[in-house]
Amino acid sequence: MRDGLVEKELIEEFLMAINALIGKACWGIAAGPNMGSVIDLELGEKIPLRQPGSSALTNDLCYYRGEYTVMIECSWRLDAKDRVICGWAESNLEDGVLSHGLQLVLNQTVENVTVDPVTFDFSLYFSNALTLRGFCDQTDASAQSDNYTLFTPRYSYVITKKSNLTREERDLD
Repeated sequence: MRDGLVEKELIEEFLMAINALIGKACWGIAAGPNMGSVIDLELGEKIPLRQPGSSALTNDLCYYRGEYTVMIECSWRLDAKDRVICGWAESNLEDGVLSHGLQLVLNQTVENVTVDPVTFDFSLYFSNALTLRGFCDQTDASAQSDNYTLFTPRYSYVITKKSNLTREERDLD
């Protein structure tokens, strides 16, 4: 159960932070065989990395990080208005359904964001009428994964097991 002024203020702060994605373009997506069903969306300004990343990444992802990054570890699905495009459990091979589907949000702008303030399930609505939905299904305390993390210029907001919210200062070194 959530209670207390501090927690309420943190939830409001997180909701403001995730709404800052509105108007930001998704210029990079990390997904595929090396990541399982986890995906990273890079949005907003391109921030140069101090050290180049893995050569397995695209050129942009090798040298830049997003002003905002959404790392999704929970179940997710990408929807069009009339059909499901792909989801977390599909083939993540380079030519698989997951990789092809996610390419559809590249260079698209986030037009709206909704977040359930209890479960933190979310929907990102893109300019091409696609919607990326995250379902916070990580509930086992012994599991290795969280649900998702929103990296902002100053903080990392982590939706942990059982949809608990934490905030950490970002170490950008």
